[in-house]
Amino acid sequence: MKIQFNKYVEWIILWIAVMGIIVRGIVLPAIHWSRQLVLFAATLLFLNLVWLFHLNFDHYLNRKVPFEQNVRKRVIIQLLVGWSVVKLVLSPIIILLVDEVTPKFPFVLNPLNVITIGVVAFLANLLVALGFIANHFLNRWRENAVRAARLEKEKSQVQYDNLKNQLNPHFLFNSLSSLDGLIEENPALARQFLRQLSKVYRYVLQNKDKELVPLDTELDFIQHYIFLLKTRFDGAFSVIFDIPDHIADKAIVPVTLQILIENAIKHNVINAAHPLTVQISADDRFLRVANVIQRRSRVEASNGLGLSNLKLLYSFLSPKPVDVQDDGERFCVRVPLLESAV
Repeated sequence: MKIQFNKYVEWIILWIAVMGIIVRGIVLPAIHWSRQLVLFAATLLFLNLVWLFHLNFDHYLNRKVPFEQNVRKRVIIQLLVGWSVVKLVLSPIIILLVDEVTPKFPFVLNPLNVITIGVVAFLANLLVALGFIANHFLNRWRENAVRAARLEKEKSQVQYDNLKNQLNPHFLFNSLSSLDGLIEENPALARQFLRQLSKVYRYVLQNKDKELVPLDTELDFIQHYIFLLKTRFDGAFSVIFDIPDHIADKAIVPVTLQILIENAIKHNVINAAHPLTVQISADDRFLRVANVIQRRSRVEASNGLGLSNLKLLYSFLSPKPVDVQDDGERFCVRVPLLESAV
């Protein structure tokens, strides 16, 4: 959205005309109200004409000598031509107005008065022209800032989509390895494992183009994912939920919970001697995923971008940031809950 520089101009013109009445009242206390009224109207008319000239001249220069073509040439033309035209119009008007206001003091067109008129014309033109120039560059800056933010969001979305679409090849490899071990040992569990795995990937495919999903939809999906992890770690992994029913219609980015749980698995030891419990809780504002730290000495299959991309993406969706807390004993990620996209 462009900044509307000209929407304030009429108020500025009116303020200048009113200030003229005040100044004339102080300098010439005997001036009649009828002359004040005539001069007030003349001031409004003159300033509006000057403004309309600059407005149309600026539009003309935008077509013929745009800033992008030659900034220096454009600024020089806008200042000098505008000053020359305004000076030609201003000079006789000032003489007439002075004659009208101070008939007892004849106005002499001496060198000092000529210079004074020229300086007034130049300053008036300079102020208006610089307003147009500053408005142009401010609008360009805002457009570039919006464009940069949009590109940053698109970049973040692409990175996040890649993360969703791959759903961690390492996870798929481990899942298939677990499935292979179950086929002979427990065929019934293997079939159940395969069904849950297919539901996980079906969810990702169904929601890969969505920016947001309802929280209860994400919670249903994560149950399938947790089943695979419990089977894979032979009961050494568990999740505790504390989600109030009244926030089920809140929304989050798809597979947020999967990314946060996978992050906990990648960075912590999980075995029979060191079981890992992830706690998922929420209130009206945030969803929290937390676990006691059982840090691995070496982290495999981690590019360190999962949480970073998640934080960047949420920064475009909510004024509340994704908050990561690590006190050395407990790791907690707070994700802002959003309004449902439905």
